Amino acid sequence: MNFKQVNAMGQALDELRGSTDGTTSITSNVTGDRLRLTYTSIVHYTEPEGMRPQVMRESERSIAILKDAVKKVSVRFKELATESVKMKELSTNDSFEVIVSTAHSPRKVGYYRRFVDLEVG
Repeated sequence: MNFKQVNAMGQALDELRGSTDGTTSITSNVTGDRLRLTYTSIVHYTEPEGMRPQVMRESERSIAILKDAVKKVSVRFKELATESVKMKELSTNDSFEVIVSTAHSPRKVGYYRRFVDLEVG
């Protein structure tokens, strides 16, 4: 990518937002021709219910939100650079990390993360 394209990509990525209440976020990292988008969400669950239903919901939600983010970045890039950009998905994976868990409370809190690696061309 040339300077104009890098600048346009940076501006398009800066416009990505998470939720207004602070429970989800989308961050980005560009290295060479690779772009990594990271979706992070706070998940609350109780022991009897378990975390599996929550994680499945977040998985579906994160896929939809990140697909929408890629579309928004592509459209905004085209507006700024007056040319289109191709983004090819190389990999995607997710993780769940428990951050608050006590023996005396059934409520647990964790981070759900999804990482999407794209090739930008």
